[in-house]
Amino acid sequence: MTVRNLDAIFQPKSVAVIGASQRAGSIGNMVWQRLIEGGFAGPLWAVNPRHAGETSDFDGRPVVADAGDLPEAPSVAIISGGRDAGAAPAHSNSEEGQ
Repeated sequence: MTVRNLDAIFQPKSVAVIGASQRAGSIGNMVWQRLIEGGFAGPLWAVNPRHAGETSDFDGRPVVADAGDLPEAPSVAIISGGRDAGAAPAHSNSEEGQ
C-alpha cells in the first residue's frame, strides 16, 4: 500500500458523523465540533435518528436518521455513537460498495 491510498482517510472529500450530537462532552459532539472548527470544506453530514430533520443545532447542516438517507456515500464515515451505533450504518454503507 502506498501513502497515496491513504488520501481518502486523511483528506476525505466528504464525511458523515454517525452519532453526531450537540450534547456537551459526548464523542459525537467532540468529533462534529472538531470538523467544523477545523474548517472541513467538503460535504459534512450528521447522522442521528434522535435529531433527524433538525438543522439549527448542527451549524445549519441537515441531520438524517440513517446513513442510507445520505444524498451520496461519504468518503469517510466516523462512528461516534455507543457500542451498537456502528452496526446498521456500516452495513448500510457496505451495501453501497463503500
